[in-house]
Amino acid sequence: MKIGVVSDTHIHSPEDLPGELLSAFADTDLILHAGDLVSLAVLERLKKITPEVRAVWGNMDPPEVKRALPDTELIQIKQFRIGLTHGTGAPSNLIKTVKEKFKNERVDCIVYGHSHSPRNEIH
Repeated sequence: MKIGVVSDTHIHSPEDLPGELLSAFADTDLILHAGDLVSLAVLERLKKITPEVRAVWGNMDPPEVKRALPDTELIQIKQFRIGLTHGTGAPSNLIKTVKEKFKNERVDCIVYGHSHSPRNEIH
């Protein structure tokens, strides 16, 4: 299974999604968006690539996005569990904040946004 991960697109129009992103996600089975979409139309565009798109709202999302999406999501893929959230607050405290969201869940991986910096770390 190939999973595409994106966050903090901050795009009002899906036509503004970078072609490189759309190409990279062309053969994915699942796309995870970790918030700050700004527009639900972005999700609809991603669903044209693969129908399996999961997303959470971020701190910059307008009320209509926050009403449509959860703050956190737990995604089960066979025996593997992924926590999906956006994250808030100061960068120095971000990892602690996102881990706190899933403190009562067994997760193998947490996908989060807000930092605008990609990370792949074990904690």
